[in-house]
Amino acid sequence: MLALAGVGAQARASWSEIFKSYIEPEPTDESRAAYLAIEREGQRRVEYWLTVLRDEGALADGDNGRRARFLMTVLNGLSIARALPSDESILATETETLHAAVDHVFNSRF
Repeated sequence: MLALAGVGAQARASWSEIFKSYIEPEPTDESRAAYLAIEREGQRRVEYWLTVLRDEGALADGDNGRRARFLMTVLNGLSIARALPSDESILATETETLHAAVDHVFNSRF
């Protein structure tokens, strides 16, 4: 449990930085472009791995862009939840949620 003690602190520090950079101040063209570049790179990476899985036959043909947006939304939610106080095990909750998201991607028609 001690190894996880820093997990919440790291998540809080990361989200604090995101809030200070992209949410608290009025968006500028520069800050908007910076955030969108980060978001696009995350989307690109997830789409790439979904394409690899599809090419290997592990994932059916479908809209990998849509799948990636769904998975990125789940990951964003988990990262916020990690930063907030919880009375449940962070790892158990995250693992359960990630399993559900992966099941959805593999078993849905996107």
